[in-house]
Amino acid sequence: MVKNCLIINMDERPELWKNLEDFRQAWTNTGKTWERIVGINYNKKKNVLNNFIINGRINVMMGGFRNNKTALLGELGCYMGHYNAWKYVVDNKLESCLIMEDGVTIINSKFKELTIPNTLDILYVNAEMEQHSENQVYGYGLQGYIVTYEGAKKLMKECHVLQLPIDLQIVHLCKIRALKASALTNPYVMRNDKRVSSIDGSIIKETNSRIEKQTMLRDHQNQSSIIQRILINLIRKNINLDEYVECDDNYVRST
Repeated sequence: MVKNCLIINMDERPELWKNLEDFRQAWTNTGKTWERIVGINYNKKKNVLNNFIINGRINVMMGGFRNNKTALLGELGCYMGHYNAWKYVVDNKLESCLIMEDGVTIINSKFKELTIPNTLDILYVNAEMEQHSENQVYGYGLQGYIVTYEGAKKLMKECHVLQLPIDLQIVHLCKIRALKASALTNPYVMRNDKRVSSIDGSIIKETNSRIEKQTMLRDHQNQSSIIQRILINLIRKNINLDEYVECDDNYVRST
C-alpha cells in the first residue's frame, strides 16, 4: 500500500495548493502522510541555463524543448521539482510514494486501494498516460505517478542530465526498459485544463481528446537543439562568433 504522497507546488501558486485541500484531508483520513515539495520558479532568476550547462545538468545538443524562453525555464523548473521529489524519496528511504503536480483534478478517490507491484519502478496514475504492452507506456505529463525507492534512485541517475522535456525523457527510459513502468486503466488524476499552466502561462484549449491535447503541447516545442537556437539568436544579434571559438583547455576538461 502506498502511504506517502509528495505534492509539487510553487510559492506563486497558492490557489492550486488550496484546490487540493480536500484531497489532502481525504488522504490524511486514510492514515497516510503527505509533504509539500516547493516548486522551482526560474523566471525570477538569471543565468539559469548557464548554470545548468556549467553543472552538466542539460544536454544542449538535444531538441524538443518549448520554444518560448519563459516556457523553457518553466520546463527546467518542472524537471527540478520532480528531481527534488525523487531525492526526498531516496533520502527518506520511502518504500513507495505518490508524486503529484498541483495543477491536477482528482478523478478517483479510492486512495486506500493505491498500490504498486514490487516489480515496477514507476506506475502512472494520470489519465494522460496509457499502458500499451508490458513495461511500455504511451502519453505525456507527470501529473501523478507512484515510484518505488529503487525507481526513485534510477530516476535520479538516469535523469541527472536533462536530455528532453522530463516527461518525455522518462517515457523514453521506459521504452528502452531502463525503467519498469505501467499505467492504470482507472487513473486517479488528470490535468486541470482550466487553470493557467505554471510552465508557460497558457491554458490548453478545452478538449476531451488526449491526442489533441498532446498535439497542442507539441506545437509549442522546438525541434532544433538548444545550442542551435542560442547560436542562431547570437548571429541575429550580429555577434561575431569568431571571437568565441577559443576555449581554455582546463575549463573544457573540468566540465
